[in-house]
Amino acid sequence: MGINGIHTLITIEEREFQANILQTPIELDEQKEMNITRRYPAYLMISGVMIIMVTLVFYYWPINMN
Repeated sequence: MGINGIHTLITIEEREFQANILQTPIELDEQKEMNITRRYPAYLMISGVMIIMVTLVFYYWPINMN
């Protein structure tokens, strides 16, 4: 049974396309791309900690010292 209805026949090309559409493409530099992608969450966490430290040093401590 095809997408268009009961009486529609699926061609060989359509069957091949449907079989191949869910496969992940293989890239040559996949490991390199993964390493680059993994850096950004680390950068976000480090910058978050730095913002907390700067806020602590320049805002909270001076207010509490008085």
